[in-house]
Amino acid sequence: MDPGASNRQIPPPEWGQSIGFLRQSSNTSGDDQDEESLTLYIEDSKEIASWMSRAASDGRFGIDLEFIRERTFYPKLALIQISVGSDLALIDPLAGLELGPILETVGEPSITKVVHAGAQDLEILENVAKQTPCNVFDTQIAASFLGLGLQPSYSATCEHFLESVVHKGESWTDWLRRPLSDSQERYALDDVRHLLPLHDHLQAQLSSDGRLEWAKAEMEKYASKTTYHPPIDDRIRRVKRCGSLDRKGLFLLRGLFRWREDEAKRCDRPRRRILSDELLVEISRRAPTSIDSLERIRGLDRRDVRRFGEDLIVAVKQGLET
Repeated sequence: MDPGASNRQIPPPEWGQSIGFLRQSSNTSGDDQDEESLTLYIEDSKEIASWMSRAASDGRFGIDLEFIRERTFYPKLALIQISVGSDLALIDPLAGLELGPILETVGEPSITKVVHAGAQDLEILENVAKQTPCNVFDTQIAASFLGLGLQPSYSATCEHFLESVVHKGESWTDWLRRPLSDSQERYALDDVRHLLPLHDHLQAQLSSDGRLEWAKAEMEKYASKTTYHPPIDDRIRRVKRCGSLDRKGLFLLRGLFRWREDEAKRCDRPRRRILSDELLVEISRRAPTSIDSLERIRGLDRRDVRRFGEDLIVAVKQGLET
């Protein structure tokens, strides 16, 4: 929130659902004056608790997250957007707020969490809240059961069922940078603006078409611990080119996979920045037991060999001796 923001609460014409503080653009000259924007930031944990109390009374709220995961093992949560009733708000997790009141709702069965394409958001919430999410309504899944395609986008879903146009222009923005721009805040609020109307519309249509229970059964995947912590064999099957390995190679891959997981967590780096799937498979195939043989593998950087070559050799030898 800008220090000079006014305390007046007025809904601009194009943002009929929003409440909050009016913030004037710094550019106020002539015809180039920017549009006024309205954004409510929840600024302390008591406010979060108040919003979540309203959500509990309503039995639902909409939620969306902005995050960055390209450079770290664990996604960096950058912004939380919520909708309760007809009100919208932003929560800045980088401001040091206590997020307990909202995290406590993650595993609360009496409160429906309305999301769109919520797999990654719920993965983050499960990790941060240390609770398995339950009672999740995913509008993407609901829309797909109503014939909009396998993975319809949020904008396509809003346009098809609500005749509302959602402008998408900040998908690849840096959400960790502060302050956020007006367009980032507008984009973020738009991501939850239509979730509750969609929930009403989609649930009613699914019920009318006799498909509600089918859709809810699909959404139950979010309430399963294995969704967030799949067995290692399932995870190994997702490694690119693992199908080219024989039984011995697959056994070695298991140990190397665990090593990469531990190393990525320790360094807080993406798995692929430690070692690519292709190199994991190639090391599993060749089973090198010396640094010299490891260096002969094409694509393995000498810096990586110096950094953790010995660890790779140990993992291979342990696999061969088992």
